[in-house]
Amino acid sequence: MQLRAVVLGGNGPSFSAGADVAWMRAAMALGVEDNEADAMAMADMFEAIDTCPAPVIARVHARCSAAASACAPSPTS
Repeated sequence: MQLRAVVLGGNGPSFSAGADVAWMRAAMALGVEDNEADAMAMADMFEAIDTCPAPVIARVHARCSAAASACAPSPTS
């Protein structure tokens, strides 16, 4: 079976409500290496979306923060 598309969806009242403030507070207690690993995990996620051979579709069902719009490719992609 060939991958035809990837659909990203939210779970809850918002597609993306914005930053996870609790996680941001917890990250302050992490060391440099752990914070770098977390940042790299996010970078890897965006790289996977950007280089996916199939279309990546955001199924936005409600509110969506500005940061979540990074899931949408640029018109030149």
